[in-house]
Amino acid sequence: MREGSSEQQLHAARLAAILAQSSAAHPALTQGEVLDGVLQLLASPSPAVAEHGASVVAVLANNPSTHTQLLGRGALPLLLELVAPASGASPRGLADSLACLLLLALHDARQAELMCRSGLLPRLLPRLAKRPGLSACEHGAALLACLAQYPPLQTQLVQAGGISVLLQLLAPPALTDMAAGSGRAEASEACSEAAARAAEALALMAATEGQRDLLLVRGEEVLAAALVQLDLGASAPPVLRHWALTLIQLLAQDESVLAAVWPRLALVKEVLGRVLGNQELGQCGDSRSAQ
Repeated sequence: MREGSSEQQLHAARLAAILAQSSAAHPALTQGEVLDGVLQLLASPSPAVAEHGASVVAVLANNPSTHTQLLGRGALPLLLELVAPASGASPRGLADSLACLLLLALHDARQAELMCRSGLLPRLLPRLAKRPGLSACEHGAALLACLAQYPPLQTQLVQAGGISVLLQLLAPPALTDMAAGSGRAEASEACSEAAARAAEALALMAATEGQRDLLLVRGEEVLAAALVQLDLGASAPPVLRHWALTLIQLLAQDESVLAAVWPRLALVKEVLGRVLGNQELGQCGDSRSAQ
């Protein structure tokens, strides 16, 4: 896979992507030189080749037993380069790269810490701020929510400008317009999922004393973004309402935020009645159920 014309590499990448769909092929694909060849697809100057390579690696990462081989053979630096703002990765290639990073981070906190030490956030946050596409934003938001589960990484997330990006994902007019323009149900679902995971990340930070103080500096802005999701009424998925309400509840422990909630009390009561009446909270999960 490392030799031949770009067209031959593309055919090889497509074949690897097809083989990866069968778990029986995973042992062969994770063998030394074969895995090296698969990973080199990620570094291809051809977006199409890199996209197929990212697809293969994302499928392999679904199996935690492959993580040691993937990381040991240098998958992380290659994935981070695809995530970087200057990367020429296709939208699908970017989404699959983020899905792979999410699977690695979900499996082990040490792997999440390794990503952050390797420079994930300075690459990921500017990329998400540019709204690279619904699927990429969905996986990127889930990755940020995963990182926010680990308090030591919350500080890094804040210092890298994560609050601003999460607010963009929580109330993203550009993504909403994109989903509406596509006319596809899955596009709307991806937009809602990105918002839900952004709300989850902010709620996890609001539950941590040191980070809650930083969120309260922008308390009214965060509250407004959460209330936008409640304004969606019954069209908002239960998981999105759950995290929006959780975020509001945590912030409302501060008197200034509580005062800002009162003018919207009727909306909050309506949503609470719907949620408690339908017992929707039981349908809600965290970012670990995103994959």
